[in-house]
Amino acid sequence: MSDEQEEYIAVLKASYDYVPQSEDEIEIKEDQLLLLVEKTDDDWWKVKPMGVSDIQGGLVPSAYVESVSACWTTATWTRRGMRAK
Repeated sequence: MSDEQEEYIAVLKASYDYVPQSEDEIEIKEDQLLLLVEKTDDDWWKVKPMGVSDIQGGLVPSAYVESVSACWTTATWTRRGMRAK
């Protein structure tokens, strides 16, 4: 198993299910944990499902997600778990 690191801005939780409307969007399910990769603009954020290395991620409406905890934002997610920066 590789120990690849994934950089991200914050850990989010999906507040609602979202079904993608275009190819650059990603499906999310309520209560799913996500890594915020980029705040594309105020309405759309690029996320990646937490702990899933084979999915590239995609855009979701920012209104469909909420921050989990400020303490998670200073860590790096690896395939083996969380590691502090």
